[in-house]
Amino acid sequence: MIPSNSVTLPITVSDELPRIFALLTQATLAAPGEMDPLPKAVHLHFFVPEKRMPRLATIFIAGLVFGLVVLSGSTRADQFRDSDDEEALKSAAVSRLARSLDPALPIALGKAVVRQAALLRARELLASHGRIANLGRGWNATTPEWRQAESALTRGVAELIESRIETPDWFYAVLDREIDLILNGEEADYIATHFTTIAGNEQRILLEMRLIGEVLMANYTFTNRIDYNVPGLEDDMNQISSAYWALEPFRTRDFMNDPQAIRFAGQSAGLKYTRMLAIRGIEGFIDHIDTVAALARQSVDQSDGVVEVYIDAYRKRTHAGG
Repeated sequence: MIPSNSVTLPITVSDELPRIFALLTQATLAAPGEMDPLPKAVHLHFFVPEKRMPRLATIFIAGLVFGLVVLSGSTRADQFRDSDDEEALKSAAVSRLARSLDPALPIALGKAVVRQAALLRARELLASHGRIANLGRGWNATTPEWRQAESALTRGVAELIESRIETPDWFYAVLDREIDLILNGEEADYIATHFTTIAGNEQRILLEMRLIGEVLMANYTFTNRIDYNVPGLEDDMNQISSAYWALEPFRTRDFMNDPQAIRFAGQSAGLKYTRMLAIRGIEGFIDHIDTVAALARQSVDQSDGVVEVYIDAYRKRTHAGG
């Protein structure tokens, strides 16, 4: 059941292109003085079944191509063709293009997904132990022994998040791999160079915000793997909010009269790059985050033996469970 206050994303490209175009090319929805104060946490409720994610990606491709609109232009083709080390030049161009994208929003989302997975698993184990020990309703998240046990169960998760999510190597590894597969050196160099221009930088931000950030949020909020109501995620929610608003989603971005912007996505390089981000890039990010979330649950399970200490402490304090 889709909540009445949710936003359903379009499922047909032809009907929604004008709205998507307006969203992508003129992102200001209200004048700054007319906007309500920004919330501490961004609550973007996207309810899109995972089986529709390829169609969602297609919608974003169509909107971005229509909104970013690019034409082919000359690049440093001769440099690549005449070089004795074409592979080295391609590798450098691919790396430069991958690292032009900001990993802040995917990292913030990944932290929330992994931490929530660990917290929910820990709370599931604690509730199970309480039932087995006949501790009654008094054994819950408000008791000090429960909180101490939860902290002990999730102790290894902070290190896992730091090493596998907060360090952006995984983000760049996905991009390095997928860009190398889909673009040649000349194409990667062209896009990386374009992203250093004023118009190109703004188009890059739109890709990060609309195509990467919001599609990832759609995937995880619909499946409840990010749930804003889970206690313990407050810092992660604030980080998601900060990363999202840093992209200035309400600022007007109009590329229609900019010749550099009009060069970027009508050619095959721009189309291939945008499609790669929407499909294989998103899949790579999700695969990594989900893998780390599974490791977080496994880490909690491996610490299950510590719970009895806190169960005993609760019994001694409350005389619960007989």
